[in-house]
Amino acid sequence: MHRSIARHLSRLLLLVAALAVGNVLAQKTGATPLIWEVRSAGNAVYLLGSIHLGRSDMYPMGLVVEKAYQASKIVALEADPTDQQAVMSSISGSLYQPPENLQKNLPGPLLARLSRTLERYGIPLEQAQQMKPFLVAITLASIEYAKAGFDSSLGVDMYLARRAKQDGKRLVELESLGAQIELMNNMSDRLQENLLQVTLESIDNGEIPAVIDSMVKAWRSGDGKKLQDAVSAEERKLPAALAQEFHRKLMSDRNIAMAEKIETILKGSDAHFIAVGAAHLLGQDNVLQILSQKGYRVRPL
Repeated sequence: MHRSIARHLSRLLLLVAALAVGNVLAQKTGATPLIWEVRSAGNAVYLLGSIHLGRSDMYPMGLVVEKAYQASKIVALEADPTDQQAVMSSISGSLYQPPENLQKNLPGPLLARLSRTLERYGIPLEQAQQMKPFLVAITLASIEYAKAGFDSSLGVDMYLARRAKQDGKRLVELESLGAQIELMNNMSDRLQENLLQVTLESIDNGEIPAVIDSMVKAWRSGDGKKLQDAVSAEERKLPAALAQEFHRKLMSDRNIAMAEKIETILKGSDAHFIAVGAAHLLGQDNVLQILSQKGYRVRPL
């Protein structure tokens, strides 16, 4: 496998939610992103809208976030990005098994467009043949994000995972790396093809820097509506039926499952600092709405 692809594959799992969430960065003095407190009769959790790529000037985050972190005994993430064994195992599950390959599964015009884009990075098509379409889309996006100055090793997930271990706080997962990749694997062939098409169009049109900038401004100002508009832009580019599949599989179904995990936490006695992709806390059927409908007290901090 080409070294450029291999390097970005090693960070793949940090980018899974980026398809739905996008990427933002903070002011040099740190920032206070969207964060909520959810309370039961006997416990509290703090829900932070996470981002999966970043820069060093995102940290430390603001005082509100810091207080919530300090008040929590346990840190919960979608998945532990520091678990390298899980990363490699999950990546292997997103590759075609011979004799299947990318060329056999993509329409000719899309394959030709992909080949042209790969050439821009000095990567021959043959080096991507074992990758499924969703994996190609994520990898190409990750290269573009890196060119724009973003680093998955500086994402909020990685920052919190490392800090929790340094501080002796227990780290738990709401999902897992394997579950996230399995979710992507279960997307229909048409959805995977369309996501790849959208990614290639965004690269060809040079849209990625502007998209990131709009998310930066929304996140830094704590404007949930503008942030939601920005992070759902990719979904809106899909045909209606595929957009529904995308939202159901990547958002709605996961929101329900996350809310159930958080409800279990709320029935316990240990305060948790929970970070999930910001899109899971915004828009329709989000985690906060589900918890509020169950009778838990939700308030922004």
